[in-house]
Amino acid sequence: MVTTLSLLQIRIILILLILVTLGCNNNSNEKNLTPLDVTRDLIEINQPINTQQYINPKLGLSFTFPNDWQITKPEDSPAEIVQLISPEGSIEIQFINDYPPPTIDLTSYSQALIDNLIIGNPDLIFDGPYKFATLGPNPAIKYNFTTSKENIIGTTIISIRKLGMFSDSIIIQAQGDSISYKQSEEEINIILNSFNFSSMD
Repeated sequence: MVTTLSLLQIRIILILLILVTLGCNNNSNEKNLTPLDVTRDLIEINQPINTQQYINPKLGLSFTFPNDWQITKPEDSPAEIVQLISPEGSIEIQFINDYPPPTIDLTSYSQALIDNLIIGNPDLIFDGPYKFATLGPNPAIKYNFTTSKENIIGTTIISIRKLGMFSDSIIIQAQGDSISYKQSEEEINIILNSFNFSSMD
């Protein structure tokens, strides 16, 4: 049976690897999750019934998610933008912003992240070769994964956006126990397919 700790371990390993291996520093040992202030970044504009839209003009990103999912802001993690949690708490989707070296290409950057993630958690198994995808107008790489010891499955999507002489990236990781994940696949796809990673204000 999958425990909350198992999901949390994968989540923490991903964030720490990004912060440590790519040069960001985060000295916090604990994350404090609080519901996002919906009056600041979260608004509903002509959304289908039972969904709402998260918009972050500062980072130039947005996505649609079901009304009954909880959106939180990890206060002690500057790299993690927001986190979505399913109503029963069995599925988590993290949205992480990073600044890779401007000369690195998407394939090399993605492979470095995945390699380091596997080193940090050998139980992760990435299913076959990656697939090319898009996040808004930007190319992306998508990986599906499982774990060898825990009944957890998920998807990792990585994209780089060029900002003149600089670049930033978005890493989206959706994960949960296999039964809940498959039951909620339609909702997860709504979130992932609606994600837009466009120009910044």
